[in-house]
Amino acid sequence: MPAHRNIEAFAAALRPRFTGEIHLDHLTRILYSTDASIYQMMPLAVILPRTAEDLKEAVRLAAAHGLPLLPRGSGTSLGGQAVGEAVVVDCSKYLTHVLELDAEGRRVRVEPGVILDELNTHLRPHGLMFAPDVATGNRASLGGMMGNNSCGAHSVIYGKTVDHVISQRVLLSDGSEALLSEVTAEEWSRRSRDGEGATLEARIYREVGRICEQHAEEIDRRFPRLMRRVGGYNLDEIVRHRRYNLARLVVGSEGTLTTIAEATLNLVPVPRGTALLVAHFEDLIEALEAVPLCLEMAPSAMELTDRIILNLTRQHPTLARAADFLRGDPAAILAVEFSHDPERGGTPLAERTHALEEQLRKHGFGYAYVQALDPAAQKDVWNARKAGLGLLMGMKGDRKPAGFMEDTAVPVDRLADYIRRFQDILHEHGCEASCYAHASVGCLHVRPILNLKSAADIRRMRAIAEAVSSLVLEYGGSLSAEHGDGLSRSEFQRKMFGPVVYEAFRDLKRAFDPHGRMNPGKIVDAPPMTENLRYGPGYQTIALETHFDFSRDGGFARHVELCSGVGACRKKLDGTMCPSYHATLDEAHSTRGRANALRAAIAGQLPGGFTDPALYEVLDLCLECKACKSECPSNVDMARLKAEFLAAYHAAHGTPLRARLFSTIHAMDRLLAPFAGLANAIMGTQLSRRLMARWLGVTEQRTLPRLAAVTFHRWWTRRPSPPHPDAVGTPRGRVALMADTFTNYHEPHIGIAAVRVLEALGYEVVVPPLKCCGRTLISKGFLRQARRLAESNVALLEGYARAGIPMLWLEPSCAAALADDTRDLVPGPASEAVAGATRLFEDFVGERHGEAGLPFQPRASKALLHGHCHQKALFGTQGARRALSLIPGLSVEEIPSGCCGMAGSFGYEAEHYELSLKIGELSLFPHIRAASEDALLVASGTSCRHQIQHACHRVARHPAEVLADALADRPKGP
Repeated sequence: MPAHRNIEAFAAALRPRFTGEIHLDHLTRILYSTDASIYQMMPLAVILPRTAEDLKEAVRLAAAHGLPLLPRGSGTSLGGQAVGEAVVVDCSKYLTHVLELDAEGRRVRVEPGVILDELNTHLRPHGLMFAPDVATGNRASLGGMMGNNSCGAHSVIYGKTVDHVISQRVLLSDGSEALLSEVTAEEWSRRSRDGEGATLEARIYREVGRICEQHAEEIDRRFPRLMRRVGGYNLDEIVRHRRYNLARLVVGSEGTLTTIAEATLNLVPVPRGTALLVAHFEDLIEALEAVPLCLEMAPSAMELTDRIILNLTRQHPTLARAADFLRGDPAAILAVEFSHDPERGGTPLAERTHALEEQLRKHGFGYAYVQALDPAAQKDVWNARKAGLGLLMGMKGDRKPAGFMEDTAVPVDRLADYIRRFQDILHEHGCEASCYAHASVGCLHVRPILNLKSAADIRRMRAIAEAVSSLVLEYGGSLSAEHGDGLSRSEFQRKMFGPVVYEAFRDLKRAFDPHGRMNPGKIVDAPPMTENLRYGPGYQTIALETHFDFSRDGGFARHVELCSGVGACRKKLDGTMCPSYHATLDEAHSTRGRANALRAAIAGQLPGGFTDPALYEVLDLCLECKACKSECPSNVDMARLKAEFLAAYHAAHGTPLRARLFSTIHAMDRLLAPFAGLANAIMGTQLSRRLMARWLGVTEQRTLPRLAAVTFHRWWTRRPSPPHPDAVGTPRGRVALMADTFTNYHEPHIGIAAVRVLEALGYEVVVPPLKCCGRTLISKGFLRQARRLAESNVALLEGYARAGIPMLWLEPSCAAALADDTRDLVPGPASEAVAGATRLFEDFVGERHGEAGLPFQPRASKALLHGHCHQKALFGTQGARRALSLIPGLSVEEIPSGCCGMAGSFGYEAEHYELSLKIGELSLFPHIRAASEDALLVASGTSCRHQIQHACHRVARHPAEVLADALADRPKGP
């Protein structure tokens, strides 16, 4: 197929008729060459249709130019079905509209790019939901779910996606449009025998009818008799279930038959309540043997998680708290859920969980049982379960839990014996594996831990796949239970379904796609599973000398490779990760996109190598918020990776003056502080702003922070000796208040407020002579200078840490520099000690929550708290909430605000100004504007406060100021 020759002609023909995006460049194609699988294939082009007409025109012209086509959703597929040498059509950016909702009829019409959780958020006020609930629901598109026939944790009651698809409007391989919906048996019979109709749709009906009639007996015999089967094509829908609806046949076809333009889906009522029993087991097989007993109690879900994932959860910085429900060190847990059916009523949920616990105890299953009856406790259990895959793929080093035979299902009553036999196969090949997922329907994801950079382990993968596929056949199971066939399992279709049904699959493919252009190589006529691997024996990375110590991850390259493509960075409804993706919806500006670009650079797949200007463009919009370090299940720290890249890039291409100036703000402040009044006057003029815009690229729309007339250090050295710290009982000890650059030179009133609060609480305050934390040097890539400063800081502060003196920071980004970055700039016991003693001021004060006799006056008002990105990523905001709650009568509410968009100097840079505001508009600004005038706005970050002032014309205050204002004996001045 002359695909490469035709791609330029295709793009030229498409551009005048296309309002979306067309990408032929090398880097964008690399970003779409992987999904969440072990595979990589370079697409011919990437297009993002903006409208339904764009999509139709793209499919038509691809057909006219003889180009293969690959419809793609969010790229989270685990079998490799979303990669291929084709024109990739990404529907997830623009085709995201809910077209029609019939709440009374319980159906919804959607475009293929609508995200599952976002749809359900839209439906929730109507008491409805789309039932299949995949673990990736916060970024999984409905088009992808239909392509994959996705299932989820509640499939035991709701079934698969195919069970909820009413109709589809599709584009056939020739670009023609067809509406696929249910027809009567009589109409089906007529269409199947209807003469010699010339359209592709007519030929499809005739050929599907022939296939089903000719091979009905063999189809019924070879298709496994269990619900969890998504492999192959859904011929059983017609032959066995007598559902005459081509839409149901197309579901699960992985884009090999049609391109979905829109779909009408069935909805179900949202359960009125749920309850969980988490049973703990000392042995995995024991847990599986308990599954049939649990099913007798009619649960709505039953999920198994093994020790490997549970231990990873306990080690994860943000998920560790969610694992508090665990008791002891279980080999496995079963989370069994019961739900209240709003139409049926039934036994109270708590009684059902207690009844199950009694039955498990009676039969000797398990050793501990945890009831999770309230939504918060249940959310923790589900969060731990849903993070399973990402946690596994974040394992350090080259050996990873590989997905190739991870999607099998067998009858539930044979599950324990099947897994026992599966384990025997793994032991025979010297492998261990992790095991998790949907015990309720006999579907467990078993991932052998292999090094796919090793030829020996690739051979081992092949041998395991052959043995497991035979085992699945023996147990009457399915090789693909929800993750699809893709490149992992399509090779085994003939073996699993037999030659007759396999040839029927091929005939079906030819009927829909006569020229074999729709996502070729998936389901039928597939390459061997060991081809097109993302890694492999030939995979090599360049040697890099880094400034940070990446040894914990096995080096810089191994840290980049932590990203497995699961796409958690594409979520939009909660958390902070990833601000620039939230605002642009560009794959390049997701954490996954940046990691893929970095991996391509270090693997020699970019022409300019590690300092390629195209890589700079990808990393430029990273705000270095560190949200990925905590929210990414693999803990990819893109902020640190970007800093290393900038260091190398500046060394190769030179350093911009603006970057030098912003990185040394502490030195400039020190020089200008004696002339603060004059400096403020000059910087505030229109001429000054115009010149900075022209020479430095600093936006004219903002004013730079003003210098204080009196620095905090100057105030500190001149203040009278404080009274003995006995305001609250006996002296509590000494604390070190860290005067960061912003507090010292720009906002000394915050430091003064902190001193007053700490002394009122009975602490002796000392102020170390810190120059700077190094944050600005790190963020701009001046890592050699940052390391020297870090060495100086550690030498200065180690004594405080060794003496047990907490070091309290007012600016979260500066605290993060000492608690996180310094540890890997100057690794060793000294920096670890300093990091361990580093605290946020409000976290330290918040520990007094619940004590009596605190020196704060009542304040009957509401405080709205916005957390700084580094605060949320490394420390959490619970300390700030507790600290503010020390004020009697003050109601504290945290704004679900993500990132403010300022990110230090990012929002001052002219080319980033509009994006900075757009990020703030996603959540923070609307909440601020909706706040009452008398509401207190509270933000620990100086950038956050400046952004709120600039965009919303409201003043946000630091927690220290709010607490100081509430002191019973508040002084009137410094």
